[in-house]
Amino acid sequence: MNKGGTYALSPSCCQYATLACVFSLFQLPAYGWDRSVATTFATLPQGSAHPEGITTDSKGNFYVVTWDYERAGKVGTVIPGKVGHLIVFAPDGTFMRRVEIAGSSNLLGDISFQPGTGNLLVVDYGGKQVLKVDPMTGASSVFISVPGEAIGSPSPRTAWAAPNGMTFDKKGNIYLADSYQGTVWRTGPTGGAPTAWVKSDLLISHGYPPLAANGLAFDPARGILVAANVGDASRAGSFTVSMIDVVRREVIADVSVAGRTRWAVAMKTQTAWPFKVAIIA
Repeated sequence: MNKGGTYALSPSCCQYATLACVFSLFQLPAYGWDRSVATTFATLPQGSAHPEGITTDSKGNFYVVTWDYERAGKVGTVIPGKVGHLIVFAPDGTFMRRVEIAGSSNLLGDISFQPGTGNLLVVDYGGKQVLKVDPMTGASSVFISVPGEAIGSPSPRTAWAAPNGMTFDKKGNIYLADSYQGTVWRTGPTGGAPTAWVKSDLLISHGYPPLAANGLAFDPARGILVAANVGDASRAGSFTVSMIDVVRREVIADVSVAGRTRWAVAMKTQTAWPFKVAIIA
């Protein structure tokens, strides 16, 4: 992890509908924080829920999906009949459009253009699915259905299906982090029913917040899949990064992320949960 590579975490900060131009936290070899100054890049249109997943297209446009946290009242509440939104910004941050994502829940997670096909894939945390979405209209079709019980069901929380982070390997296979089931799911490039590729107790929360495995990224140079795990907001250094050996298909290390778990966002102190994790060569 500290031999020629750096893993960058960017936070999922609930309730604030502002995108930051620079707001990544970097784990350096000394396991310290390099905090850069955040500036406002774009502001979501009035009435939008908070921004969760973000990606770009080949032209530099930004695509953001929303997590309806405030309206839900608490993290992980699915509101029947409510859908999430796709919001698009030009490369300079100018607002372009906002569309409803048909067939989605109000809780959307990761978003990415699929390598090779160019399909826009959106992880629907509340709907136990990944949707293929038309970036112009928001029309969608189910690309992956994740096994498990619905969030909020009477079943044990570790049985709830909660797809969240998403990444791809060089062959186009798709990997999903499941925040409650402690599982990394895998499908081929065409989607369909996923298989449990890795399941580990290290990817399950044993405190608050109750969800763990979140962001995913591949480190192809080391043959490692990296998962960002949500930590306990009351304990510094409780955020962790799990390193998964892609050949052995098991967690080989779970490294605590040093530093504070709280920082200032939009002039208020707000707990920030690591959502995205990226490999910086």
